[in-house]
Amino acid sequence: MATVQLSRQILLTVGFEIIRLVNEQISKGVDEDGKKYAYSTKPFARPVGGSKLKRVASLEKEGKLQRFRTKEGKLWMVVTGGYRSLREMQGLNPDGDFLQVTGQMLRSMVPKVAGGEVVISFSDARSARLAFYFTVSGVGKSRRLWKFLGLNEASKQDLTETVGALITQDALKSLNINNA
Repeated sequence: MATVQLSRQILLTVGFEIIRLVNEQISKGVDEDGKKYAYSTKPFARPVGGSKLKRVASLEKEGKLQRFRTKEGKLWMVVTGGYRSLREMQGLNPDGDFLQVTGQMLRSMVPKVAGGEVVISFSDARSARLAFYFTVSGVGKSRRLWKFLGLNEASKQDLTETVGALITQDALKSLNINNA
């Protein structure tokens, strides 16, 4: 069986295509298994101070949250509708914009080529840490995993076609065969 050494340029192009496909999957709201993303609706507690909510008292009257004081006297709240409800109260889309509160983590994905392989990494440590929490450690009290770094079957097919076309173009170029 013959092996083909792909050029650095082809591998970089493949890396950028993988990043494009990952972002496309996220914008469609599906993970690498083809399952739809959904924010949690389980109630959770958090400090009131870091919530960035404007109308805490009126939200409490509406039953969307409950405030309480800890033994130390700190003001906390229980968001009764879960993280999905918190996003809605913050004016964010509760049914979309997955993994994109700031967008920094997804924007920091970069392809790196070494040893004939392409690896998708992150350009800054904070984004890499967030990706670790989402994909390996799990987020929230339930340690839920967000499988966003892999490709689903449709994306793998797209990538296969793209890579095939790149290899064909490269082979034709190296053999000096015109495509016209």
